[in-house]
Amino acid sequence: MLRAAFRLEALLEYFPDQVGESREGTERVILEPPLTVYYEIDHEAEIVHVRRLLAPHPGDSDSDE
Repeated sequence: MLRAAFRLEALLEYFPDQVGESREGTERVILEPPLTVYYEIDHEAEIVHVRRLLAPHPGDSDSDE
């Protein structure tokens, strides 16, 4: 899971408009198994706001990565 978190951090820092998929309104979602991040981009301030982070529960088979 740590590797996925580092990949997500880099993607959202450098390419937030180019990764993920658009959702309702200005929300976007990106999946980097086992993590899912819902986020919005403030273009004027050049900030990515993470709205929700979904991760497996401790003890799930994918949570050891």
